[in-house]
Amino acid sequence: MKDPAEQIVKEIRRASRRQFSAEEKIRIVLPGLRGEDVIAELCRREGIVKNLYYRWSKEFLEAGKKRVAGDTVAPMTDFPRSLIDFQQRFGDETACAQYLIATRWPNGFVCPGCGGGKAWRLETKAWTYECASCGRQTSVTAGTIMHHSKLPLTAWFWAAYLMATHSNGISALRLQRQLGFGSYKTAWLICAKLRSSMLAPRRSPLAGLVEGR
Repeated sequence: MKDPAEQIVKEIRRASRRQFSAEEKIRIVLPGLRGEDVIAELCRREGIVKNLYYRWSKEFLEAGKKRVAGDTVAPMTDFPRSLIDFQQRFGDETACAQYLIATRWPNGFVCPGCGGGKAWRLETKAWTYECASCGRQTSVTAGTIMHHSKLPLTAWFWAAYLMATHSNGISALRLQRQLGFGSYKTAWLICAKLRSSMLAPRRSPLAGLVEGR
């Protein structure tokens, strides 16, 4: 009877000689990168050695092929210093969307479902991409306070800029007037969402003597 450990080693060696497709490598690598699986257990289950896993991980993280042609721009490192500067950078929907794309996928599109690096932009849905591998659709606003909003991206960007550049914030009424929103409720909801997104998730309550100014 063969030693179980020896049999496992043989199976791993046999699997390591197998040719894996890019999609298979991504499927194997992602759970480890996300912390969902212990690397040793993942390698044992997939029948590969750790060195191979780490090499694939490096390839995945450095992959330059994960791009959506024509839609990837360099992330902004210097932020607008004035209203004119802001208007020049984010004057239309395309400029705002491309900034979100560059921020979400700095190295090119990566499907949140399967990790695939190729997608097509849908013409029927604003700034939404469909993964070529699994068909999952992902919007550039997914996971943000702008998701499912009927307001243009420019309105959100302007609101965020005005709130961030006013030392004491900005009231919903003033935001409504400055951006020309049709209702106070719209301005109020934007202010509420922006304020909630600016809070530190693990903040501690103030203690001791707290002074206002």
